[in-house]
This record gives sequence, C-alpha cells and structure tokens, in this order.
Amino acid sequence: MKVFYELILRVFVFIGAGAIVARLISHPFVSAGKKLSVLPALFERIFVAAVYYFVVPLFIVFSLVQVTEPFSVIWRMVLAVFFVLICGAAAAGVFARASGRKYRDVALPVAVMNSAYLAIPVNTVLFGPAGAFWAVIYNVSVTIVHFTLGAMIVKGGRTGVSSGIIPLDLPALWALVAGMLIRWLFADSAPAEFMRKIYPALAEAVLPMMLFFVGMKTARMSFSAGRLAIWGVPLRLFGGFLAGILAARIFGLEGSAAAVCVMSSSMPSAVNTYILANKFGADDDFAASMVLASTVLGAFTIPLVAAFISR
Repeated sequence: MKVFYELILRVFVFIGAGAIVARLISHPFVSAGKKLSVLPALFERIFVAAVYYFVVPLFIVFSLVQVTEPFSVIWRMVLAVFFVLICGAAAAGVFARASGRKYRDVALPVAVMNSAYLAIPVNTVLFGPAGAFWAVIYNVSVTIVHFTLGAMIVKGGRTGVSSGIIPLDLPALWALVAGMLIRWLFADSAPAEFMRKIYPALAEAVLPMMLFFVGMKTARMSFSAGRLAIWGVPLRLFGGFLAGILAARIFGLEGSAAAVCVMSSSMPSAVNTYILANKFGADDDFAASMVLASTVLGAFTIPLVAAFISR
C-alpha cells in the first residue's frame, strides 16, 4: 500500500497548500486593502468553468478511447457502478431528510466516490493489469453519470433553458457521444493513440489543481459544514463498501472485477463533487469538507478494505 499512502500524502499537500494560500491572501497585510482578497473567488470561478466545460469532457473522450473491449465484456461492471451510485443517492436522500439540508447540497459528496485519482493506482497495484482495466471502466462509468445526471441533481433536477440544464450545458453528454464515435470509427488511428498517451499527463496536471482549490475552500468553510461532514463520511465510505459488495454479488462479478467494484466503491468523496457544487451554486463548503474528511478517514479504511478483499 506504499503507492496509496504516497497518493494520500500528495492529496494533503495540495489541499494544505491551497488552504495556506487562501489564508495568506485574505490577511489584511497581504491583501493590500482587500484588493487581493477577491482573487481566490475569481480564480476559482475561472478554474471551475474550465474543468466543467473543457477538462472533464476531455477526460471522458480520452477514457472512452482507452476502452477497446466490446460492451458485452464490460456491461456487468457498468450496471454494478449504476447500482452503487443509486444506493449512494438513496443514502444521500435519507441523510438530507435527517439533516434538514437540500438534497442537491449533499447528494453528490455522499454518493460519488474518488474513482480516478486514488482508485485507479490502488487497484492497479493490488490487482495488476486486470485491476487497472476494470478500474478504468468503473471510473468512466462514474464520470459520465456524475457530470450528466449528477449535474442535473445539483442544479435542482430541472430542465430547460431557464435552468441552464440543456444539452448545450451538459458538455459531458456531448463528450460521451464524441468519445463513442471516435472509439467506433477511429479506434486504431493516430489521433486515438495520441489521446491514449496524453491522458495520464492530463490527469497529473489537473487533479492537483482541483485539490488546491478544495484546500482554498476549506480555509474559508463554515463550522457547520465540517460538522455535517462527520455524519456524511461514514455513508460514503462504509455505505459504499457495502453497496460494492452487494453489487458484485447481484451482477455476478468475479475475480479482479469484483475486487475493483468493492475497492472503488469504498473510496472517499470525489474531488469533482466540489466542482459541480461550486458551478451550480450548491453547498460547496459541504463538498470540500467531505473531500477532506473522507480522505483522512480513508487513509485508515482503505487498507482494511484491501485486507478484506485479499482474505
């Protein structure tokens, strides 16, 4: 699990760096009469828009190009992912009612896991090339649902021009179409091969920036958001673990596919949940606190999940 702890350390370093920068900029001496204090929010809006409209769609296209196996091979894992996310969404509904919060404010941090930055390297180390393959399938499925249905949930479930949730404002949906077309029509072409090579570099560049902005938000988040996350984190980690086991059994996953389903389902809250919360005006304080708190606890629970799988 050395790779896992190195990743966890990097997460804390980037989040901590963001928190320190936010504190420094907001200090009266540094902010020069509060002229610089507006910069974090400005940079945040620009970065969130870039991630939502450009980076995530690229991730989806590049990820789909990576998947060369037919749907007949991967459909069980795809259905298992949908099942885990539905279980998480249901748990978030109970959590929202019990806490008196709006469903759109709490749904994604509770339901959606970090299926890329932590899950893919951990599954690769633990379960080899097969683990890497199934982890990519899991991540692609999560990302597509997260940035289509998830975006609609955070927006409030409305459709139409007035709400901003129309196909033109769902770039992930268009990326899904583009990725499938490239995969089917140009799977062995030079552009497709280029996408497969550049995908890891894109992830290495963008994900630390996401964590940095999460850190900036944690430096300014309210105490109530952190307190609420204490109750949300068990639903994400332990609820995801149980949902992953159940999904693997229901859909007949075996071997490395079952192991990846359980491991990925047990991951901390996805960093991208903060991106959508900020983009659509949901509770990004809660999303940031869930990312931080679930990652801290995940440093202890994920090795336990690995031990459970390998027993």
